Amino acid sequence: MTFDKKAWEKANKEKVKLYAARYRLKRKGIDPDALPLPTLSPEEKAAKRLESRERLLAAKRAYDAAHREEKARRYRERYANDPEFKAKRNAIRREYYWATKPKISDEEKAERLRRKQEALAKARRIYNQQRRAAQQTAAQLAKESKCDKDLERTTKKSPAADRFVKKPGRILALSGWRGWG
Repeated sequence: MTFDKKAWEKANKEKVKLYAARYRLKRKGIDPDALPLPTLSPEEKAAKRLESRERLLAAKRAYDAAHREEKARRYRERYANDPEFKAKRNAIRREYYWATKPKISDEEKAERLRRKQEALAKARRIYNQQRRAAQQTAAQLAKESKCDKDLERTTKKSPAADRFVKKPGRILALSGWRGWG
């Protein structure tokens, strides 16, 4: 039967750690037999583990800050060229959207509908008032300027003249130009 190194390392994890530590010390030029073996309490081990985790996270943050543009460029490139990746990312975004979207109760929906209908009715009343006022002023102007209407009848344009009317510039068009007449 042959020696299986992986099986031995799996069965003797503590020895492997000890051998590795001794090897690192020898490489540094320190005699491992001259040093007392360190014994850490569970609290000290937890604190060391937390400290090493913090160091790792700080290093990752520094790397991410230094390579942010490159990572973003690679992501955009992959998103544009890989349809499977794009579909997967879109599914994740859709899931997040629906998970974080606030849920509206039926009472709130009914209240929103009622407010919308009230606003529409108010806008309709205002519009009708303005329309009536415009009609009244138009009627008054018509009474006052009967002679203008007679003048209009005598100076009517031909239908062909409307086709060749030159429109004003863009500024006039944006300010609400609706034609010459």
